[in-house]
Amino acid sequence: MSAIALSPDQVRAVDAVCAALKARSVAPSVLVGPAGTGKTTLLGPIAERITADRRAIRFAAPTGRAAKVLSEKLAARGIPGVATTIHRALYGSAEDSDEGLKFGALKEPINAGGVLVIDEASMVNDSIHADIMSVMPPRSSLLYVGDREQLPPVVGTWGADFDSPTAALTEVHRQALESPIVRIATDVRMGGRMPMGSVGTGYARKQGSIVTSAAWLAEHCRAGADATLLCATNGSRHHANLAVRSMLGLSGGPAIVPGDRLVVLLNSYDTGLWNGETVDVASVSDSGPGLVLVNTTAGHSFDVPVDLMGPGCAAKFRERQRAVDPFIPWVHVDYGWCLTIHKSQGSEWRHVGLLLDQGFAAWCRRDRETGRRLAYTGITRARESLTAFDI
Repeated sequence: MSAIALSPDQVRAVDAVCAALKARSVAPSVLVGPAGTGKTTLLGPIAERITADRRAIRFAAPTGRAAKVLSEKLAARGIPGVATTIHRALYGSAEDSDEGLKFGALKEPINAGGVLVIDEASMVNDSIHADIMSVMPPRSSLLYVGDREQLPPVVGTWGADFDSPTAALTEVHRQALESPIVRIATDVRMGGRMPMGSVGTGYARKQGSIVTSAAWLAEHCRAGADATLLCATNGSRHHANLAVRSMLGLSGGPAIVPGDRLVVLLNSYDTGLWNGETVDVASVSDSGPGLVLVNTTAGHSFDVPVDLMGPGCAAKFRERQRAVDPFIPWVHVDYGWCLTIHKSQGSEWRHVGLLLDQGFAAWCRRDRETGRRLAYTGITRARESLTAFDI
């Protein structure tokens, strides 16, 4: 691993985190910092010190997409190790079978004396945190890494103690500010507004509609680009998803077709899919009355009761699953071309279209702090370009 020049702010953070991990305290260590402060960069020096003490280290994230993004960042920085989902770390997995991934019983996520590092900790709620802590082995350590400026989890409260972190990065670095996305996110975090017009090639704000934003995403998808639409409410999300599916030629037939993108609405312990995770559909077949068997490009296989797709059906979904067979791997999904900002947490895309509609404005008027977090979280989902549509 090549040497990394750290700022004084970062050196202090590494020292504080490593001292806490070395103490092997029962309490988790917590590293926080907003976009551009270098949280992931510090994982290299932290990992070097951990392995120098002959301790094993494992990286995990809440969703498959977040784990993939973290793995890419680790590799780019020369940090050994591939991140897994928290679910896989806690439950392990057998090899793929015709019935999909089969997970075992709750288990220790790291060997005794090791260090478990969980990124995107703003997604980890108090319930998941309790599960993690219940299986941490003796002399092991847990490090949460996250951004306390983002939205809190969809359900429950933060598991990590973001109010009293082990170390808090505050300095947004000059190299990061070369990105208009980081500059705008920093301004919004500090109470500013998203600018009008364009900023370089990485940011644009324009007048639009559900149709024009859907056309923007359809164009990116046809080109094979990593892109998504984000919005504030399920109403806008529903209309945008219908528009995108129509433009991509996916509507007018069965409820789910090959080429569709779905978002998971409830944690599925049978398949290892988490609330907010997106999957791309490879094939679909009938699986019984009202059910379709979905096979994804990532190798997941699960049944979907198509009449219970979408938000607002969670209770009915659970009730029917229990009545039929609670052990059948059903997954509660909806179309995932457009996501709410809440559901997008833990994920990143190269290109993000952000719908600034009446629902978004209503959030901001109702609660200024939540509105700020909503905008900041949406902006920071983009890696290369952000296009905001005033609707």
